Amino acid sequence: MAVSVVVTSDGKQELAGEMPRSALYNKDLAPTPVRLRGWGLYSFLAFWVGCCVVIPSWSLANVGLVFGFTWWQSLLTLIAGNSIVLIPMLLNSHVGAKYGVPFPVFIRASFGTFGANIAAVLRAIVACGWFGIETWLGGYALYILITIIWPGFKDATTPGTNQYIMFFLFWALNMWNAIIAPPWKGSRAIKAMFDISAPFLIAFSLFLLLYEVFTAPGGLGAILSGHISPDKAMSPDFYWFWLLLNINVGFWATMALNIADVTRFARNQSRQMIGQSIGLVGTMGIFSTLGILVTIGGTLIFPETVKETINQSGTALDVWNPINLFALLSTRLGGILIAVAIIFVALAQLSTNIGANIIAPANDFQNLYPKKLNWVWGVLITGVLGILMQPWYLFFNAMSYAVTWLSGYGGFLGAIGGIMVVDYWILRNRQLKLDDLYRTDGVYNYGNKMGINPWAVVALLVGILPPFVGWLHQIKVYQIANYAGSWLDWLQTGSWFWSFAAAFIAYYILMKTVGARHIAYQTGQEPPPKLAVEPGV
Repeated sequence: MAVSVVVTSDGKQELAGEMPRSALYNKDLAPTPVRLRGWGLYSFLAFWVGCCVVIPSWSLANVGLVFGFTWWQSLLTLIAGNSIVLIPMLLNSHVGAKYGVPFPVFIRASFGTFGANIAAVLRAIVACGWFGIETWLGGYALYILITIIWPGFKDATTPGTNQYIMFFLFWALNMWNAIIAPPWKGSRAIKAMFDISAPFLIAFSLFLLLYEVFTAPGGLGAILSGHISPDKAMSPDFYWFWLLLNINVGFWATMALNIADVTRFARNQSRQMIGQSIGLVGTMGIFSTLGILVTIGGTLIFPETVKETINQSGTALDVWNPINLFALLSTRLGGILIAVAIIFVALAQLSTNIGANIIAPANDFQNLYPKKLNWVWGVLITGVLGILMQPWYLFFNAMSYAVTWLSGYGGFLGAIGGIMVVDYWILRNRQLKLDDLYRTDGVYNYGNKMGINPWAVVALLVGILPPFVGWLHQIKVYQIANYAGSWLDWLQTGSWFWSFAAAFIAYYILMKTVGARHIAYQTGQEPPPKLAVEPGV
């Protein structure tokens, strides 16, 4: 049966007929049929509430405290960062709701049918890191749960043997759930975990805040003073604000790219945009406010944690990680209550991992070789890379989390996002040829056997390389003389902003000049250039 494109009355597109499995097509990467696009306003609200109410979000809010900012300065910066990243997220979400395609298929238009793998793999590697972090935290939560019940299980060092054991057990649980119940088959189970864990953790955080208001020295007034110590670790100047804003943007820069993986199930454009806007910024604002104030209250109740938190020790007294604070509170609130809370923390990590950190890389890895790789292989590759990235170091303390991780990968993902936005919204005016996204001889092969748009690669490098050099200095791969305060230091500190803007401008200029003939052909303005590929799907 010949494949054709069907356009509905409200502008959504789908394929009629099924292409044979090939180097560009399998059923998991195929456009979502219109009849299965049923996510409405509530679905997107619930999705983002579930994604945001997790330990990394809580800890992100507390990074500002470690940098020396007050709670309200930290919160305003967080809200600003999430509002900024929401813009490219909504722009990139449009294609999912209109065409029903996942992220790695979407970027075939800009990077080429096979060149898309370059961007997809970069995004997938970051997702594997997040999968590892969420899995490490879920395993750490279970480790703390056991130590509350059985103190002898506690390791002498951090991380220790028992922490690794719980990490691998939780890893296996994630793998099992993702394989037997992928989101499109086991959505009820995932939704149930979202629906249960997120409201409980918000309510429990509010309970902790009220408890601290009545028990912490100085009460609410001391908590609202906004400092975890009068001797702050760092001076809250513009440099640290710039870094804090950058990592808050970078936190969801991952989903800003692959949001089409989710919006391909949207019922319509307006509801997915409203649901995402309220769900992301609203939930991050509420949960982060609770997280910041509870952390300050915790340091008032347990003053022995202040030095450890300020100095970023990464030990059990570093309450930048809220699981450590929960463990300390078990001596006051009782082991049973804290144990229940920790169970819900583990559920939140599990549901978020599958919903936000497995879908994207599993799709991306399938895109490498759809003819042989499927969802199961994508999940397994994600899980193995998540271990190899050693998440216990990425989330060791606030500085490694901010500089090594969030600011580090922001310089990669910002560039991809800039290219995607200018390509779809400015150069193509939101018009794609759906069936050609799956054809080796279609319009998106850029006239070469490799199916790569070289100008997208050039723009990507323009965005990535400068902050990448600074990042290599930060992680001590090699040292750059007089780095502090240099232009490389500032570019790395604001890595996402530089890479997004630089790649955006570079790609626009390149595709308006040397790459103009490809855009003209792909948008039907000119006849096809001579293609160096064999016909076929």
